[in-house]
Amino acid sequence: MALPLFLDRDLGSRLVPEGLRTAGWAVTTMDERYGTDASQSVKDEDWIQDAASRGELLVCKDRNVAKRRLEAQAIYYSSARVLVIASASISGPEMLARLLRNADAISAPEPRGARGSSASTNTASARSG
Repeated sequence: MALPLFLDRDLGSRLVPEGLRTAGWAVTTMDERYGTDASQSVKDEDWIQDAASRGELLVCKDRNVAKRRLEAQAIYYSSARVLVIASASISGPEMLARLLRNADAISAPEPRGARGSSASTNTASARSG
């Protein structure tokens, strides 16, 4: 079974989540969990901890999420698994295609002893995957 995903607001609330669901993934978006208006004001460290506590893999486009102190602490202390799509200018259809192309790697078990792990995908690695 595919790892449940939690999508940050930057991945949208329609095309990417619907495409992933069609492919059999369990997906929750920011808007679905917190509501359309409220999701805009949820602090990153709060949704990171919440999603991690539910066992979800966090997927976002914010390359700096692991560099800012509060977000980095939330990732570490909640043992969050984070996948960052490193290209801020990527379109929805291309995001979906990359995620689907890399489904096996995304759903791979977490290495033993890993804590607060993150990975990113960029143009080069996504094309080779």
